[in-house]
Amino acid sequence: MAKAKKIRNKLLVIIDSSPELKVALRYGGLRAKSTRCGLILLSIVDEGAPQQWKTVENIMQDEAKKESKKILEEHSSFVKEVSGVTSETKIVTGNSEEAILKLLKNDKSIRMVVLAASEEKNNPGPLINLLVNNTKLPIPTVIVPGHLNETEIEEIAHSQIHKMK
Repeated sequence: MAKAKKIRNKLLVIIDSSPELKVALRYGGLRAKSTRCGLILLSIVDEGAPQQWKTVENIMQDEAKKESKKILEEHSSFVKEVSGVTSETKIVTGNSEEAILKLLKNDKSIRMVVLAASEEKNNPGPLINLLVNNTKLPIPTVIVPGHLNETEIEEIAHSQIHKMK
């Protein structure tokens, strides 16, 4: 008997400190609601420079993970408020590109990465630069213009053209 292929049914929003993050969160939440799929919020904790004492490095990573958890809870609350969607949260440690690719390889339920572009001319943002030029990315990336207002985001998130089955 052939093994059933797992259906990709979640969107991924990568948390960073960019001003346009709220646009990606709003779109991701509303899109997840309109397509009845899940939403994952991902925070990546940098491994940091190697420390002379492992204990110091462990303490620093623990503090960074606690801060990431707090930030994820805040963003998850925002998504719930604007869309009614309860998001799943993940914290991974490592280099951004490697951590994202590893997650996408291991979690076959993710069908799309959602990012928002910076309004800055000629610089859409570090995550977009990182992912758009990556030929190893196994799924599509949706880039939402960072200048869109709430109404415009809602319109495109609920658009029939973008409905996925």
